[in-house]
Amino acid sequence: MAGPTRSGKTTFIKQDLIEELKRRQALVIYADLGKRKGNITPAQTVLTAVCSSLTSLASEIGLKRTSFTFDVERIGTDSGVSLADALLELISKIDLIQPAHAPIRVGLVGFSQH
Repeated sequence: MAGPTRSGKTTFIKQDLIEELKRRQALVIYADLGKRKGNITPAQTVLTAVCSSLTSLASEIGLKRTSFTFDVERIGTDSGVSLADALLELISKIDLIQPAHAPIRVGLVGFSQH
């Protein structure tokens, strides 16, 4: 999403879009790319948000970090799995333990301020 400063982008995302996605049982991963500090890249910001969300979700649904075939802290690094592979494995594990009538949908919301 792009737009002039102070035009309501963040408010829309946080108060409308994210809330609606959660209402629809989506796992929302929010990464505010406009608040990066130092030499942190947008990719690192997104990966940090994903790792944090994966860890939280895993504990909420009863998975241990050791339930994954990868190290959550290494997602997206040369020695780890890709973000896509991590999300696919998470979805497959959710499908095994979630009832069919209560699916969890995974989505990623990013935001950059210019």
